[in-house]
Amino acid sequence: MTKTTQNLVKYLENTLGINALLSKWDKVNSLPFYLREHYLYYTLQFKVDLFGSKLLLLIDGGNDEQSAAKIKKNIEFLRNRYDIETVYVRDAITTYNRKRLIEYHIPFIVPNNQMYLPTIGLDLREYMRQIRTSLSLFSPSTQVFMIYALINKLYSGITPSEISSMLGYSSMTVIRAFNQLEQAEIADHYKVGKERHLQFLYEGKELWNKGQVFLSSPVKNSLEIHISNAPLNYPLAGLSALAKHTMIGEPTNPVLAVFSRKWRSATADSFQAQHQLFGYPDTVRLELWKYDPCKLTQGDTVDFLSLYLSLREDENERVQDSLESLIGSFRW
Repeated sequence: MTKTTQNLVKYLENTLGINALLSKWDKVNSLPFYLREHYLYYTLQFKVDLFGSKLLLLIDGGNDEQSAAKIKKNIEFLRNRYDIETVYVRDAITTYNRKRLIEYHIPFIVPNNQMYLPTIGLDLREYMRQIRTSLSLFSPSTQVFMIYALINKLYSGITPSEISSMLGYSSMTVIRAFNQLEQAEIADHYKVGKERHLQFLYEGKELWNKGQVFLSSPVKNSLEIHISNAPLNYPLAGLSALAKHTMIGEPTNPVLAVFSRKWRSATADSFQAQHQLFGYPDTVRLELWKYDPCKLTQGDTVDFLSLYLSLREDENERVQDSLESLIGSFRW
């Protein structure tokens, strides 16, 4: 038995609590060459009548994972010719292929990770559920990367070095962002040589909808300063930015955004005494952001998606209507 089959037997026994019997399939020589070349074939039986018949295991030990569509085609061929329920087995399956196999209702087993056998209503995803639960929100850099990808429609073939150059993040920061996006099951990666390439599993509005649960308001804090102290190169944010892009009225006092790290603590402290001045003439609200809004700035305002996130908890009905209009006008 191979390491994969040994892990498979242990996984089945530990998960289902019954003994599994594995034996080599006796019809391998009758298969077309392309099927004999890529897979190992075993029949699986349990010592109790759990499935009512044997299962044929299609064990993929190749270095390169085949596409879900090709796996589906191969399994349908085996089912039709030999009238036997066939299950795909591999040590690791990419998030994208796993998603597609489930959509195709193709049974598969990843030892010590996941078992999907829809014909008997079995879908065990212990490991993946634990991963999803452990991730609450994206880090600020991951959020910037995802929004940047949506704005620029960068959905595949993205390397850490390219993102480092575009956004000015260190390689380690970008790698952590890649990992979080994969952990959230909205992206996956493949390798070209030794270089890692990221590929989002969704695009446009669908990616935005899938990822929103992991996104947070970029606003860390806010303060009020006299207009004479307001830098001219900060983008409009909050209701000021929303008024630029929708029909909502402008606020009495402008709202600007700045990366909190750029706003020196000594400078910020000197303006704390003005905290109660907002609403008075000649004051500006300064939003201190968790990430640099200038990395995503569109014209003289912060980007649409960060703006939406900064205001989505606002209970004002006019604000919510304007946010819907804002997202509706975004070019996905």
